[in-house]
Amino acid sequence: MKRTAIAGAALVLMTASWVFAADVERFPADITWAARVDVQGMMRSDWGPKIREGCTRPQAARLVNAAKALFGIDLLNDIHALAICGRQQLKQSVVIYVRGNLDAERLVAWAALANGYTVSAYGSFEIHSWNDKNSGGKGYGCFVTPQLLVFANNEARMRAAIDAIQGTGAVARADLVDALAADGDFASAVALGVNTMPAVQAQTAVLEHVTDIQASLGAVDDMLRLSFAAVAEDAATASQIHAVLSGLRGLVLLDGGRRPAGAAVAERAVVRTDGLKVTLTITATEDELRQIELEKKGRGNRPARW
Repeated sequence: MKRTAIAGAALVLMTASWVFAADVERFPADITWAARVDVQGMMRSDWGPKIREGCTRPQAARLVNAAKALFGIDLLNDIHALAICGRQQLKQSVVIYVRGNLDAERLVAWAALANGYTVSAYGSFEIHSWNDKNSGGKGYGCFVTPQLLVFANNEARMRAAIDAIQGTGAVARADLVDALAADGDFASAVALGVNTMPAVQAQTAVLEHVTDIQASLGAVDDMLRLSFAAVAEDAATASQIHAVLSGLRGLVLLDGGRRPAGAAVAERAVVRTDGLKVTLTITATEDELRQIELEKKGRGNRPARW
C-alpha cells in the first residue's frame, strides 16, 4: 500500500466528519478560518441513534469497518475531535487535528511503509513525513500527545502548530476562538477577512463588503438548527444581506403548494440584524429533512429512507 496510514487515516476521518476538541484557542496565530464538529456531542444527542443506523448501510459500513481493520479506530466511538484551519486560500497553511482513542503504534507502523518516509525530531516530538502523491509534495504528521494527531503539508507549519498547542507559540485571535466555542453546537465554522480573499471578491459584489462569516449546526429539542451569519462592512450592506435572505425565505414560502415541507421550515426561519451582523436561523425535524429531499426529486409525501 503506497499511501501512508497516517495520510489514509486522515482521509477516512475527514470523510467521517470535521471535528475539534475543547482547546480551540491553540490554533496557530495567523489563521483566518477554521471548522470543527463535536462528534461525541452529536452522538450523545437524540440524533446519535440515527447516525448509528445510517452507518449500518453498506457504503458507510464499509468505511467504518475499513477504519477499524486497518487503523484500529472505531469512527463512531473513538474519534472525539478533528478540526481543520488555515490562512486565506493558502494550501500550505492548512493544519488538521485529530483527537481521540488512537492506535499510535499501528498508525506509525503503517506510515513507515510509505514512499519517501522519514522521521525527524522537533524538541521531544517526532515528525513523520512521506511523499504525498496527491499534492506532489510531502505530508507531515505528529502525535503531539497519544490522543492528539496533527497533520500539515510542510514542516514549518507543523512546528508552528506544535508550538501553539504547547503554549510556546502565538495562538489564534480571540474572536475566531469565541465563534467556534459556542456550547451546544455540533459543528461550527468561521472565516475572518472574507472581503480580502481573492476568490471571494470574484464571486459577488455583496461579499466584497462582508468581513466575517460564521455558521453552526446544533439541535433544539428534536429539531436540527442551522445558523448562518455574515458581518457586513457597513449598515447599507447589512440591510442588503437582510433583504436577500428574507427574499429567499419568501420564495420558498411561495412554493409551499409544491414543497410543503420546505415551506414549513421557511415559516420558522428567522432573519435578524444586530448591528452589522445578519443571521439566518433554520430549524427542521428529521421527517421534514426527508420530505425536503423527496420534494427536490419531485416525490414529496412518500415514505423515505436516508
